[in-house]
Amino acid sequence: MKKTLITLLAIPTLMMGTLALADGKHKGDDCQGPRGDKHGKIDKKGDRGEPGERMIERMSKRLDLSKEQQDSLADLFKDRAEQRQAMMDKTRTLHETLRDLDSTSDTYNQDLQSAKELAASLAVEKIDERASMKADIAKILTPEQLDKFEDAMKHKGERGERGKGPRPEQPMS
Repeated sequence: MKKTLITLLAIPTLMMGTLALADGKHKGDDCQGPRGDKHGKIDKKGDRGEPGERMIERMSKRLDLSKEQQDSLADLFKDRAEQRQAMMDKTRTLHETLRDLDSTSDTYNQDLQSAKELAASLAVEKIDERASMKADIAKILTPEQLDKFEDAMKHKGERGERGKGPRPEQPMS
């Protein structure tokens, strides 16, 4: 009897606690990460700031960028933000196309081929964009800064999927 009573009292308490945490209005809602960022959360104005702003801040600290270099990178990232949005729209279209494929349709093979061609062109476009971005960054940085930057990018790739996993020694301190 006592166990049943305790269980019946505990369930509503746990539910209310879960709802309070899920609401997001708890004390730690404005916590900052180890780098002083807000874990990618939108600030109180509902804005993430200028494109590449956080990356420029990190690069400035690690590479000792001049004000001119920071401004050039800010312009570059702002221009690329529009291209990145267009690329995301194309990716979304590809996903919708794949989701809408009907294997029972008479035109399935044609539709599948069109989806493959769209995926291939998107992959080529992403590779071209990445190479172009790297070349543009190389024009802005000094050779020493570029060496540090490329070394950091190499180590970032070694950390695994989406930057997760153990970090190797940080070469830029």
